[in-house]
Amino acid sequence: ELRLRETADILATVSRHKKRPALVIGFAAETENLGANARAKLKNKGCDWLLANDVGDGRVFGEDDTALILYTAAGEESWPRLSKHASAVKLTEKIAGHFNPVPFPKPKHQRKNA
Repeated sequence: ELRLRETADILATVSRHKKRPALVIGFAAETENLGANARAKLKNKGCDWLLANDVGDGRVFGEDDTALILYTAAGEESWPRLSKHASAVKLTEKIAGHFNPVPFPKPKHQRKNA
């Protein structure tokens, strides 16, 4: 007989903690009802942002790219299908913009001639 035990909800615990970070971001992999489930998790978990993707039919797992939707109290923002690396860069830029709304200058890549 296999006995299962419910574990602590880490996202909800962090979101409601007295030393809560200034920005709490959750992630959700949904197999159905992506929008409804993601909005419910955003509210029920108490996080600021929730990044969700559709993993129905085995999508995303083992693949190099994904399409994400960022849910916030202000609404939602669909991201195009990107590599997982590019998605991480985009999320990092969103976080930086949240804390510093002044745009960062784009670095100029210069190659040195040998």
